Amino acid sequence: MIRYIIFLLAMVVLASCKQDKKVELPMEEEKVISILGDMHFAISASLIHVQEKRDSMKLIYESQVFEINEISKEEYENLIRILESDLELYYDIEKKVHNYLKNIQNEKK
Repeated sequence: MIRYIIFLLAMVVLASCKQDKKVELPMEEEKVISILGDMHFAISASLIHVQEKRDSMKLIYESQVFEINEISKEEYENLIRILESDLELYYDIEKKVHNYLKNIQNEKK
C-alpha cells in the first residue's frame, strides 16, 4: 500500500514539474503560412499530371516553391519537424494556411 502511495506522489510531482516548452518558428509566421500555402498548390498541381510523371512534377514544383520563398529543402524539412513537435501550433498554422488559400481563391472570383 505504501509503495502505491509513494508511486502516486512521484507521478504527481513529475507531472507538476513538466515544463511547457514553447516552440518558436524559424521564420516569421506570415512566411511560414505563405510557404505552406505554396506547397499545397504544388501538391495539387502535381496531381493533375498522369501517375508516371506525378512524382517528378511534385519535385519540380517543390523546388520552385523553395526558390520563390528563398529557402532550402533542409530549411523546409526543419520547419515541418518544428511544427510536428508542437501539434497545437501546427493546427493553428494550418488553419491560417486554409484561410490564406480561401482568400486567394476569393480574390480570383
